[in-house]
Amino acid sequence: MGAYDRVCDLASVLIARQEVVRWIAATFPVVVVDEAQDLTQNRLAIVQSLEPHVDLLVASDEFQCLVEELRPNPACHWLANAGNEMVLDQPQRTHDQHLLAAARAIRSGEAPVTAGKFKVVATPNAGMAGTWISNAISWNRAGNRVAIITPTMGTFANQVRQWVETRTTTRQNGPHRVNLEQSEAERCRLLIDALGLPDHASFLEAQVLIAAQPRAIKLDFISLLDKQRRTRGQEFFSRQDMESAILQVFANQRRFIGNDGPGVRLLTVHGAKNREFDLVLVLWPAAIGGDNMQKRRLLYNAVTRAKSQCLVLVQSAQALTLPPFTYEE
Repeated sequence: MGAYDRVCDLASVLIARQEVVRWIAATFPVVVVDEAQDLTQNRLAIVQSLEPHVDLLVASDEFQCLVEELRPNPACHWLANAGNEMVLDQPQRTHDQHLLAAARAIRSGEAPVTAGKFKVVATPNAGMAGTWISNAISWNRAGNRVAIITPTMGTFANQVRQWVETRTTTRQNGPHRVNLEQSEAERCRLLIDALGLPDHASFLEAQVLIAAQPRAIKLDFISLLDKQRRTRGQEFFSRQDMESAILQVFANQRRFIGNDGPGVRLLTVHGAKNREFDLVLVLWPAAIGGDNMQKRRLLYNAVTRAKSQCLVLVQSAQALTLPPFTYEE
């Protein structure tokens, strides 16, 4: 628990053994891998060991890799050399020509053009950005799934969220509730800090500690500890045991509970990957790390989450004169 990279390291060593990989291939003769551009070296090694023994279908797009350490991309390099490649260039998420044109421009290093359902607007302060967002949410007729997406969950994003949740625009739109999506690590840290876990606790004491939390979190946490109690005869749990159980609770929720339903949510570009929303509102703060390529990839991944409409709100006017909003030589 809490050492997934180490688990993958060991798995890549085990699956390299012929008796292991053949046993797995007999059970899973067809393997499908999505988002392969995000494979770290140990996870790529698992896929490479499987390749001679199974029917392997792999989907990847190097431009959508946001991990700068994966450049040049090892998975995409391996796939290019493997051959038998099929290029899928027909967009499926949206058919809006202005959204498609903006995505093509960002990807090719050109300036995305404001037109139709795609707009880039300078919003130097939280009030202006919040006004655009509140009005867009109220006027949204394409659907009820709305995402506010930002590269960094910093001061600008938090100020805008507060404005949207507490203020009304001059056109009497808002306030709107915004659900903040945080990473597993951040949510775990906040919950652990709030619980004030002791160094050790009995099973009953652990139940009391978690009692005030939401039902799904509480039941999952108790179930995980109860499994250790029944299978290992463990009656007392260390702080590390309880923290590991909380981490597993949030991992289970991410895997098994859908979170793209109705409502407005604020999340990072990394958190929005492989998801889609009717209306996407991109908050582009003044300070964003990475080179021009990284910024293009961040903006591309944010814009391409939109099915019907996308509005990009740029805090710094100077940013509009630089990539990814201008031509990159």
